[in-house]
Amino acid sequence: MEINYIILAHKGPQQLARLLEKLFTRESRFYIHIDKDVEMYPFMKELGHYCNVFFLADAQRIAAVWADFSMVLATINCMQQIIADKRKGYCVLMSGQDYPIKSSAYINEFLSSQYGVNFIQGYPILPTECAEQGVRRINRYKVNLSKTRNDILVFPSIFDKEFYRRLNFESFLYLAKRKSIVSCLEILAKTLKKRRFPSYIQPYKGSQWWALPIESVHFIHDFIKGHPDYLAYHFYTFAPDEIFFQSIIHSMLDKIRIREDVTYVNWRPDNYGPLLLKEINFDEVMEKGRDKLFARKFDIEIDSRILDLIDKENL
Repeated sequence: MEINYIILAHKGPQQLARLLEKLFTRESRFYIHIDKDVEMYPFMKELGHYCNVFFLADAQRIAAVWADFSMVLATINCMQQIIADKRKGYCVLMSGQDYPIKSSAYINEFLSSQYGVNFIQGYPILPTECAEQGVRRINRYKVNLSKTRNDILVFPSIFDKEFYRRLNFESFLYLAKRKSIVSCLEILAKTLKKRRFPSYIQPYKGSQWWALPIESVHFIHDFIKGHPDYLAYHFYTFAPDEIFFQSIIHSMLDKIRIREDVTYVNWRPDNYGPLLLKEINFDEVMEKGRDKLFARKFDIEIDSRILDLIDKENL
């Protein structure tokens, strides 16, 4: 069975090469998006000898920003290329810092035996949730000030009482100072309209990483073409990569064919992103990730020994 790996990367060409080596089979395909702000040559040099590797062209590359719609666009561009190439089988979304915790043979057998299942996490976004997980993500306007994590501002609409708090006006002034007066006025104009999630779909949130059969990838592609407003809406969504695809699948497809994602992540208690996994975390990864196919996140420049242990486990 074909497995089409969509890999979003911005660093570590040697680590990416190690990832491909572990996943490589005659039927695997790799669609790699390298951040537009990153030099391509080191990746081409490291991965040029692999067959079935497709780098997105410069015109398709996106300058990805944390918690920004650019992450969704990069993924969509890879999906469109897979469709254009008339691929079959599964599509698996990964980052360049993921790594398989099962053998390539096991992964192929697992996805073949489960064909048609959408492995994508999704929980309804409820009005009663805290702002960070609910209202803030779908009813407010998010603006990235830079590519730095958490360097963002979030603005309510004028219909929200929070709009009239002093902190919000200070945020407008800060936006004008950091970006421009024009940026400030553009967002101010946006806040004149109450931001609502599109009524024809229910909002769901979940892990960015998923594994979907090609039929679902086609469904998403057709849905986006038929609902350009859904695409436009998410331009100001906070971390839309954790909402965009999840809402489509969980709202529109049969729940019987949807299961949890297949990537193990240890989220840090401070909510500042996933824990960087090291040798000390090996037992945790293999035990808590026993029902998963992949884990994240790793950095071979900091600790490559955990990857050695994982490889030994899968011999």
